[in-house]
Amino acid sequence: MNRVLMIAYHFPPLAGSSGIQRTLRFVRHLPGFGWEPLVLSAAPRAYERTSDDLLGDIPPGVVKVEKRAVCNTSRSIAQKRRRVSGSVGYPSCAIGSRKSASHGKPLR
Repeated sequence: MNRVLMIAYHFPPLAGSSGIQRTLRFVRHLPGFGWEPLVLSAAPRAYERTSDDLLGDIPPGVVKVEKRAVCNTSRSIAQKRRRVSGSVGYPSCAIGSRKSASHGKPLR
């Protein structure tokens, strides 16, 4: 049987996203076509809302590997916009401050 790695942020136990359905349906039907899916997804703490409703739809033979460090880009961009306006701190996934290579001044 062939193996396939599927990288999907939108995968159970994330709740409230229609993107879950596409990956979940692929995972359910790929074994019938000779493919063994392996899913790389985010840890439950990375999601704003979780639900165990769809966990039962994951076939028993599917291996799910959880990635621990996840950056929600849309949330981080929104936080960065608010930071520029002075209302909130650094984005949750910011790593240090970026500086200009030529002048050593912070980039904006």
